[in-house]
Amino acid sequence: MEGSDGNLVKTLMLCHLAGGQDRWLNSLTAWYAAGGGSDTTTEGTKPAGSYDCTWDCTDTSGKRVEAGTYNSCVEAAVEHGNEVVVAGKQTLGSAAIDADLGISGELSTVHVKYTA
Repeated sequence: MEGSDGNLVKTLMLCHLAGGQDRWLNSLTAWYAAGGGSDTTTEGTKPAGSYDCTWDCTDTSGKRVEAGTYNSCVEAAVEHGNEVVVAGKQTLGSAAIDADLGISGELSTVHVKYTA
């Protein structure tokens, strides 16, 4: 999640090889530039499929964020392939959000849902 200023608010999920074995992690250039791995929930690499990720509306320090505009970003890199990014802005407040962010390369559907 990024704030309206483009700064990293929180990394929600990161799937890669653990223990320094992942030589492609820095190919996720948008994420790496924003946070460089300072706050992650790390999981192993994932096969093709559908995955859910939940944001508790807190920042990297665990503080609840204020209502406002946030940018959801999903970034993927494929070994010997390209990096793809799908992003979309949502305004968190008193209204629910249910939005598709689109399709790009390896990412066939990216959906964001927020319950106020």
